[in-house]
Amino acid sequence: MIKIAICDDEKDACEVLRDKILNYMQEKKEHCKIECFFSAAALLQTSCAYDMFLLDIQMPEQDGLTLARKIRANESHSIIIFITALAEYVYEAFEVEAFDYICKPIEDMRLHKVFNRALNKLRTNENKSLFIQTMNWCKSVKLDDVYFCEVINRKIYLHTKNGVIEYYSKLRDIEKELDFRFVRCHRSYLVNLDYLLEYTNGQIILENGEKVPTSRLRHRDFMDAMMLYMKRKGT
Repeated sequence: MIKIAICDDEKDACEVLRDKILNYMQEKKEHCKIECFFSAAALLQTSCAYDMFLLDIQMPEQDGLTLARKIRANESHSIIIFITALAEYVYEAFEVEAFDYICKPIEDMRLHKVFNRALNKLRTNENKSLFIQTMNWCKSVKLDDVYFCEVINRKIYLHTKNGVIEYYSKLRDIEKELDFRFVRCHRSYLVNLDYLLEYTNGQIILENGEKVPTSRLRHRDFMDAMMLYMKRKGT
């Protein structure tokens, strides 16, 4: 299910946009959940765990650009689309890596074109791969196939459905290429929450039977990341 947040201080405009998106998604046979917010503050009170944000730029108290910066500070993978009556704001939208912008009044054809591209991007992210390159070889590994990553003496051990891949790298460099499913639970481990079966006594048990430790210092961060993950997945 695709989770979408719309933020516009004009309630009628927000609800009209919601209905347009619902009609489009029904035609595409895409399951979605859309929530409307009438202020930036209301949206920020949530976990901001949405796949897509449609933000009005001109809002009182806190504008859409400021809101987008705060969203980006906590969630770097979501698609942000601006809704604006003033085209001059378009250049500022690039600062927050906006996916696109739609000028008011919103035309169905323009909205559909933007959403076609947005859905393709979301599907691409679902099939995202980690590209590994060394002096002697290179390999593409689907993130869906990775259980967890660990580092031992500057060497990465990538535990996948097809066995363990070993190569020299840094865990922090790999972390930059991963999505929200992967969480740093220990200074030496990154784990894919898609395969979490149980978490107890500082130990993560995965669906394939392997066990990954969590450090005391990262326990709270891990629990928060797990709750955010569950919200994004709608569980």
